[in-house]
Amino acid sequence: MAVRYPYMRSNVLSAVTMIAHARDENYWTSEKHLSSYSPGLCIEILYDLCDVFPRPIDAVGTVIYANEVSAFNGLFVLYDPLVDDSEVNDGEGQTGDPRWPAAEAAARDVMRKMIENNYVNADFTWLLG
Repeated sequence: MAVRYPYMRSNVLSAVTMIAHARDENYWTSEKHLSSYSPGLCIEILYDLCDVFPRPIDAVGTVIYANEVSAFNGLFVLYDPLVDDSEVNDGEGQTGDPRWPAAEAAARDVMRKMIENNYVNADFTWLLG
């Protein structure tokens, strides 16, 4: 079973990856990861563009799989207060918050699950245009 919008799913995965590795400078300077999303863009992707948050269950079938909902809920519970408490609500400054490491760990769990599902449910025909 494939998700309806695989390109949007890739944006969600990129946003989650950014959250998972936001403080890891070595990750972003490695050859494979030269670009990253700003914290504000991560918020826009997860909350507005792809509608994963605040209710991941509503995104099942469009950009996420059902077995990812629990991991996304876990990330939301930790990440949403950081978004709410951001000084200018663009996500800047979140990584210095003492709650950030827990959100990073939750994002890594989501990232692993999404990557696993991408391989299990591999359908790359959308790439052919």
